[in-house]
Amino acid sequence: MLAAGLTVGVLLIGCPLVASGCGGDSDATTETSGDPFADLPVVTGKALTRLQEQEVVKLLRTDEQAQAFIGDRSYEITQLGPWLERDDRNRRRLVGSTLILAFSQPVDYEMREWPAVSYGSGGEGADTTGIHYETETASFAAANVPRLMIDVDLSIDQVVGIQPDGERVEYTLSDELKNQVPTEGTGE
Repeated sequence: MLAAGLTVGVLLIGCPLVASGCGGDSDATTETSGDPFADLPVVTGKALTRLQEQEVVKLLRTDEQAQAFIGDRSYEITQLGPWLERDDRNRRRLVGSTLILAFSQPVDYEMREWPAVSYGSGGEGADTTGIHYETETASFAAANVPRLMIDVDLSIDQVVGIQPDGERVEYTLSDELKNQVPTEGTGE
């Protein structure tokens, strides 16, 4: 829990959807049309293809931002699934993947900028990719981090979100972030 009694999922608004049971053989099919989302497949199945999974793992290993959080620590990918958004016609569109990376030992992170995905207006992601999510950063320290949840946008081949994942993670918010988080009992 954060100092203000919120979980990081509330703090870092807009956590992407992750389908469980993903991986292995894909039963996903795609279609395209003449709309603004034509470069993104419409997902009618639930899984990434093997090629997409391999691309996600490759991007994780080569992305500078991800490597700054992972370093030379031992880890395994325990979950890897599709990250989906709804288009203007309420169809599910594949953005990329959300994965859970589990460290062999919990990690402590000093105060730093964490890349985050949110759903609002005016952000970088929405204008450059035609997708509804936006990217931002949140500054905080996190101790006792057993896992990271990482968002990979396959349309731009980039890690766009990283956040701690675990029940016993201890957070220390930056002063700027403390001012943005409502306190308990204020009704905000």
